[in-house]
Amino acid sequence: STLLPDFTGYAIDNNSILLTKRLSSGSFGVVYRAVSLKSRLVKEYAVKCLLNLDPDTPRSEALVREVALHVTVSDHPGIVTIHDVVEGEKFSFIVMDYCPGGDLFQASVARRLFRWNDDLLKQAFMNIIDAVEECHRRGVYHRDLKPDNILISKDGKQTWLTDFGLGTFDMISNEHHVGTPSYMSPECLGKDSREAYLTAHNDIWSLGIILFVMISGEMPWRRAQNDDSVYRDFRRWRTFSGHPVSTEAETLLLRIFTQDPTRRISLARLREEIVKIKTFF
Repeated sequence: STLLPDFTGYAIDNNSILLTKRLSSGSFGVVYRAVSLKSRLVKEYAVKCLLNLDPDTPRSEALVREVALHVTVSDHPGIVTIHDVVEGEKFSFIVMDYCPGGDLFQASVARRLFRWNDDLLKQAFMNIIDAVEECHRRGVYHRDLKPDNILISKDGKQTWLTDFGLGTFDMISNEHHVGTPSYMSPECLGKDSREAYLTAHNDIWSLGIILFVMISGEMPWRRAQNDDSVYRDFRRWRTFSGHPVSTEAETLLLRIFTQDPTRRISLARLREEIVKIKTFF
């Protein structure tokens, strides 16, 4: 993103959308807040700006794949809507819904929005499950599920999944270490084995880490491999003592955090078990 100029005050799409404020930047692009100039009602957007690369480069192929993955599921109410992709000579702009409530990481860790609020946590997490379940139903596997990639309404009741930049249409993948290390499953990290892994099972592991963060405001470990002493202790004792996690929530988390991915709880069962939980704290 250091190769991108500052587009604040720049109009795109035949002067119909004005970029007003830089919101965030990642390794491959910058996201701006934007406003529609041509609609009678003020409509706000989030616009992701990306540098166009040679079409044959891996990054260019990845951008095409990101848009294809996102568009495949964009009409689901729990996924950020893509309205348009504006392609210029040097830069491309992905026009999406703007969500002013921030992301789930800020809500869970900085604002502690879900602390002691079982109903709100349950509602938000079930929304996330529904979005991921729909992705999987349509053959889209996210591979970078984390609170930073889930936008949230100010009251915490609605969530929207975003950023499909590391996603795949492949049910089985040989690409290890894809995603954010602290949210990756052991089989995706590929430290102990370099075998191909099931991308849906990897997403379910990531959901377990997200649930833990929503409950406790903390990470359970740095990464799920044996050179992490906290994870090693967890594998030995199978408990989260010292964290504000209820017994019933812990029991469910243990069904997510299985070393053997084929024994991991399914998304459908995960949703059923979340409904049953009386308290997460």
